[in-house]
Amino acid sequence: MKLKAHTINLGIIAIVLLLFISGCSKDPNEEMNNDLSGSWDVRSFTIDGVEAIPSAITTFEMDFRMETETTGSTEWFFISSTGQATKAEGDYEVIREGTELDFEGDRFDISLSNGNDLSLSGTVDAQRWEIVADKD
Repeated sequence: MKLKAHTINLGIIAIVLLLFISGCSKDPNEEMNNDLSGSWDVRSFTIDGVEAIPSAITTFEMDFRMETETTGSTEWFFISSTGQATKAEGDYEVIREGTELDFEGDRFDISLSNGNDLSLSGTVDAQRWEIVADKD
């Protein structure tokens, strides 16, 4: 009888530990969205393999604002070499286990190193974009 009670107690402890451990793990989409949130200075922006900074664009900044666990809004601010300022804004969603960013239909592969080195790569209007940025 004691052996049976001991086995049941160990089973209950195992279930409680499993629920506790699984409850602590975050959704990778949520983790990426949290890390992405903030301001970023773009240091490299290539279009179809041609670097646009500083020849065509002198300033490129991105700001991501987390709104839910996996979604947010973003503003991208450019200044061209002729001095023209342009702002693109919209909503985004982090998807595919935190490896992709859907920016209103344009999809980018996303990776972060050390929490402050961002890489985005994707196709926009049939052009391949590669963006590398540092967190402000």
